Amino acid sequence: MSFTGFAQTTLSWGPKVGVNFTTYNPKVETFDMLTGVNAGLFLNYAKNHWGVMAEAAYSQLGTKVNNGSNLERLHYIQVPVSGVYYFGEYGDAVRPKLFIGPYLGFLASATDNNGKKLSNGMDVRNEVDFGGQVGAGFNFRIKNQVWLNTDVRYMHGFTDVTKEPSTTFRNTGVAINVGVSFPIK
Repeated sequence: MSFTGFAQTTLSWGPKVGVNFTTYNPKVETFDMLTGVNAGLFLNYAKNHWGVMAEAAYSQLGTKVNNGSNLERLHYIQVPVSGVYYFGEYGDAVRPKLFIGPYLGFLASATDNNGKKLSNGMDVRNEVDFGGQVGAGFNFRIKNQVWLNTDVRYMHGFTDVTKEPSTTFRNTGVAINVGVSFPIK
């Protein structure tokens, strides 16, 4: 979600927005994919073909339950940090990229399909989600040092989202994002 230059270091930032398709892992037959949104900002530091991207985004994760008759929507503030490899050269109009890295998510709330807080009279969700993501995308030059950024990423949580001792569920899913990067001078 950023740009690089010939033998020079660059720093860019920008907004991004996307759609998530998530569920819990391990998948139980009563779970189905849930569609959610994500939106936030990114900061990218790059040199030649390599870069580091940090993001801060609101992200809706969770799952549909019982053939969609109910859902568990988990609202997170996520902070992913990724190592990025850019193909091609800075002067190219289109630059493919690959990225991988960890993310940290802070639970803001958990709601059902009516927007009511999931609690069962107690706090049943862990407040922190830690996981990893891997993705690929393309950067399209709009004008000098301004890029339209697209990516598809797979994310998988390493920590249990529940506090229930008899179950262990982790966030998993795919996100499709678009953003615009601007240079920091």
